[in-house]
Amino acid sequence: MILNIKIEVKNKLEAYDIVSRLGLQHKIKEAEFSGKKEVFDQKNKPALFLKNNKTNISKYRSYEFRQKTGTK
Repeated sequence: MILNIKIEVKNKLEAYDIVSRLGLQHKIKEAEFSGKKEVFDQKNKPALFLKNNKTNISKYRSYEFRQKTGTK
């Protein structure tokens, strides 16, 4: 079964916080904010909602990335 909820939020930060918290306890399939819709799966998790996945800091701190770019 699917439950759709619309929540009025003040800003992007509040929207991110709500989706991230709900994602810890429930399996969220998708979320939409200001016309931007994200579908969640194994790779794109609710904790990454509204973040630019290309600049996700955890990816760029990896050992392999540092070796390729010569950063510390």
